[in-house]
Amino acid sequence: MQKYYKISDVQSKLNHLRNHGIQRGEYCGFEGLDEIYTAKKGYPLFIAGAPHSGKTEVTLELLMAWSEIYGWKHCVCLGENGDPEDIFAELCSKYIGKSYRKMKEQGVVNQYAMTEVERTQAEYFVSEHFIVIGEEFEFNFDTDKNADVTIKSFYKYVSDVEKELGYQFDTTTFDPFNDIDEEDEKYGGRIDRYLKYALRYVRSVSRNFKRIDILVTHIADLKPREDPKTGQRYYPMAMPNEWAGGRVWFRRGFTMLLIYRPPAGHAKNLDGTEFYTENETMVVVQKAKPKGAAKLGARSLYFDWERNRFYEMLENGERRYAGKRTKATEQSGVGSTIKPNAAFDSEYDPDRRIEPTTTPDTDMPF
Repeated sequence: MQKYYKISDVQSKLNHLRNHGIQRGEYCGFEGLDEIYTAKKGYPLFIAGAPHSGKTEVTLELLMAWSEIYGWKHCVCLGENGDPEDIFAELCSKYIGKSYRKMKEQGVVNQYAMTEVERTQAEYFVSEHFIVIGEEFEFNFDTDKNADVTIKSFYKYVSDVEKELGYQFDTTTFDPFNDIDEEDEKYGGRIDRYLKYALRYVRSVSRNFKRIDILVTHIADLKPREDPKTGQRYYPMAMPNEWAGGRVWFRRGFTMLLIYRPPAGHAKNLDGTEFYTENETMVVVQKAKPKGAAKLGARSLYFDWERNRFYEMLENGERRYAGKRTKATEQSGVGSTIKPNAAFDSEYDPDRRIEPTTTPDTDMPF
């Protein structure tokens, strides 16, 4: 395998770069989010948030959109989302926009459940685009002990699954990252040194397999703040060096997305005329690499608990769910590249204006 290059070795690729410029990644289904983030294969994606912030929900939203738009196939390991049947039921629900389960709690019939025809459609779509890695991967039944799930063993297992199925995944997701053994004993007990190794390994895997490998992690413990006007206590937005494990994520990461649920009813501007809603979730780009694929900034998505999907608010007040770009969208002035921030190493300003929704929902699943 070639490990060094002369300019002549990559002349054709260099010519393409000169003639076509920096290439943005793939559309994620939302116009607002597309202005700051696009999905580029060959690079990892790191997503973080506090418990109940909706980081898994946003991750699944992106995966569903990429499957619906591009037909991408995904391999997911979701350690906190139940058994495989629970995960598949959730994916089916998101695809159809109705509950998969025919019964509610205490034996109550769910009159809003999907029909049998819709169930068949959903199961076919999910079977074509999703593979779920279950808990058996993390448990050694021969020794009755937890097996060592290392960063290497996970991606080795993914490769084994690809060989067995006869196709390659477009993305992988491991959620949560702290389910992976830290192996810090190999690094003198230094979690930061282990994390440096792990993130570099993921970067190598993504590059070699031309895939988007997603790691979903937590943020560090933060002290709550209190709104002096209302007395409401809330957690602030974590900075990129406040992810669990410290600033190594910020130093070694590529694109970093923070998922943040702002405090409902809290003023989002200085004059107090706009307020965060109960169903509002902010997607914040805290680090943008490679150049042209993303830029620092934030956009709000809103959760529709009835359809189990996110939507964005258009300027005319209408809801827009994730989907393919229309001709009107293509003519909306969105460029072929994402322009980097003027100060590309500066951190996101949480006081920037975010467009609110006027029709908030009242329930959240996370």
